[in-house]
Amino acid sequence: MRWDDYTSGLSSDDAALMDAFRELTNGLTESTEHVNKSEVRFKRHRTYAIAFTKAHRLEVAINLLRDVEHPLLRDRSSSRGLATQRHRTRKKSGSARRCL
Repeated sequence: MRWDDYTSGLSSDDAALMDAFRELTNGLTESTEHVNKSEVRFKRHRTYAIAFTKAHRLEVAINLLRDVEHPLLRDRSSSRGLATQRHRTRKKSGSARRCL
């Protein structure tokens, strides 16, 4: 599946959130994106970020090498040497980039 196929099924607000996250992620490191019908995975050597929309909110799972504490991160879990931390944007208010 291609990015355009994935975002064509989203509302314009949800697509704007996904586009903003994609732009942010692609600016961090050289990576590849793997798009399927329910989510987008961003990989370098392994998956480091997963993004999807749910109830008009952007849900992001970030895989880190260690656990971190931050008020915006929730639902921490660990497996295979990775600490997965989740973040959910609030409802879109103004710019999609401000939600991230």
